[in-house]
Amino acid sequence: RCDTGAGMFLVGMNHQNLLELLVTRNTHFSVFGDTVQGDWNPKQHDVVWIEDIEGAGEMTRYLLSQGHRNIWYVANSKLTWFARRRQGYTRAMEEAGLEPLIGDIESDDEREVGFLAVRRILNQGNAPDAIFAGSDAMAHGIYDALLTAGLRIPADVSVAAFNDTPEAIMLQPPVTTVRVFPEQVGRALSEMVISRIENSILPPQEYTIATQIVARQSCQPRVPIADRIVGADFTKRAWR
Repeated sequence: RCDTGAGMFLVGMNHQNLLELLVTRNTHFSVFGDTVQGDWNPKQHDVVWIEDIEGAGEMTRYLLSQGHRNIWYVANSKLTWFARRRQGYTRAMEEAGLEPLIGDIESDDEREVGFLAVRRILNQGNAPDAIFAGSDAMAHGIYDALLTAGLRIPADVSVAAFNDTPEAIMLQPPVTTVRVFPEQVGRALSEMVISRIENSILPPQEYTIATQIVARQSCQPRVPIADRIVGADFTKRAWR
């Protein structure tokens, strides 16, 4: 049985059986909902989310606003956070009257996921206007595959990603990405545990952290091949 003055918060990959164990042991805890695998009931726990479904939808609409239509989503959708981002992408594509295009690779190596997915897409004869990676690390693999194929970023293919880690600005060109705010996630998880310790009969708490698009040089408006001007600068267009 947990000391009533103690508590914990759960990040990283977790499952329902761990949550059930903590409940049976009367442990005060909060959980980062985006990383819970499998079936579970968030309404029974104190949960913090990032707005990744809407964030992925917003990034997809950003690419659509640039004239891209053949937009692929690349990730490992077996993992719940990538599946949630896929959901946002799919919804935005369908709202635009377009077929979602999914490059799914099951691997724990995110850079490998990006590389292999793009190799598969290109080998099938597909010519993407833009590729939306489930993470910055996957975007790194996408860059490798596109450059290996002799394709330029963003002149031939625009690339977008998710997370805004330091890797995002190390890529050349720096990748357009969805920024998340992990420090806010940690703060909210901590505050939930403290409030639960202070009042154990509170109803389950839920809080969502907003995301933000960070536009960089890896995306540009789509220009018909016949009208492309080598060296044209499309990077000044800002997303509002």
